[in-house]
Amino acid sequence: MDPLKVDYSEFIEGAAEMGIYIIVPLTAASGDGVLDRTLAAPKCYKKSLFNYGANALKEFLKYPNVLGGMVGNEVMNDEKSWLAAPCVRSYARNLKLFMDELVQEKVVKRTLPLIYAAQDSSVLGGAEMDSDTIVKLTADYLT
Repeated sequence: MDPLKVDYSEFIEGAAEMGIYIIVPLTAASGDGVLDRTLAAPKCYKKSLFNYGANALKEFLKYPNVLGGMVGNEVMNDEKSWLAAPCVRSYARNLKLFMDELVQEKVVKRTLPLIYAAQDSSVLGGAEMDSDTIVKLTADYLT
């Protein structure tokens, strides 16, 4: 969902009319919105990613049925990709600060909760762990 390239207003407003709430992605599979899990921090977090997320937030914050924004989807799936974890945390922090500024400047009336989608897996970096432990490690790191 690149709000700079596509107008999603008809979709979002149509969803609102049906009482449907939406969680919007704040990363993309390609282009400026990529948080590159193959690169260690800080290289995984390019300035273009922040600009992508900031523009997405400016667009989607105006819709009352947008429930939250996803800052990463299964970025930290194995031991090597955990090197990108600081980028996920920094990206979320920067987007929170950005939304706070928008509210303070009265550009928007609210902020969105930010979420991370973790993989439900019993293997992390070749080490067997139960999925509850993996989820807890991820949550502890990101909060």
